[in-house]
Amino acid sequence: MTMTHAQQRTDELAASSRVVARIRDRLRELVEPRTTAETMWVRAHAGPCPTLPAPDAVDVVERTRLLTPEHRGIPVCVVCGFALREGDGQRLVPRPHVVEHPPLLEQLHDAIAGSTAGTSSGGGAVSRPTANLEALDAWTAVDQGVRFWCSVVTDRPAVGEVEVLVVDLIDRAATLDRDDARLVDQDVLRWWARARVVTTWDTPPLKPHVPCMNCDVRGKLQVRLDPLVAVCLACGAAWDSDTIGLLGEHIRITMGEQIPDPRPGDAPSMPSVRSDVSTC
Repeated sequence: MTMTHAQQRTDELAASSRVVARIRDRLRELVEPRTTAETMWVRAHAGPCPTLPAPDAVDVVERTRLLTPEHRGIPVCVVCGFALREGDGQRLVPRPHVVEHPPLLEQLHDAIAGSTAGTSSGGGAVSRPTANLEALDAWTAVDQGVRFWCSVVTDRPAVGEVEVLVVDLIDRAATLDRDDARLVDQDVLRWWARARVVTTWDTPPLKPHVPCMNCDVRGKLQVRLDPLVAVCLACGAAWDSDTIGLLGEHIRITMGEQIPDPRPGDAPSMPSVRSDVSTC
């Protein structure tokens, strides 16, 4: 019995440590830049790269041909830097490409600032792009949520820039009891997921036109595959890789209900994914 209780206590501590680590990782993405490594395919000589001949071994025209830079409209070999011309023989080689992304809060701020840039302060109503309104909503959710939890943890009003408060919450995450850590984890997931979806600029999120399983509003679900995360822009509910299976099953069932049963004599047909899921 003692061993069982000890093992249960060990499992609870391990689970709590994982929750705290997850909270910190997601909060850091809000306030710290991150880098991603991508593979780019670039051109090189198909065979051995040429060597630059001595000035007295070749005429000026041939030497210039080898050294023609890319900015003059001719690509260069990534291995030797010499010009690649038709007839040289070319191949594609992988090269790592590191991209630095600003903090999520900075991206949200830029989107919000962009929505008001150049607008008049007069009395006329000014429309704003939907994406920028979503960024404002995401920013507000983070700001209000972080201030609430900082005031709970410190037992005093949370005052200051939201970025500073996020850092403070990161530092205090380990002091949360198990119940508070679970609630903070759920809230941080919602902030982080919404920010990741709203600030996506490279690959648009999937938008299944089905009702949210939490608030039943249709057309507000957005799913991003890398990282695997989904969010409802209507109610703020969010799912990560641990819980998205429930949402996936809900989407599958709901989309199945939208497909009418074939009439007698009609040939069976598969639903078009493109008509049910938009990626724009």
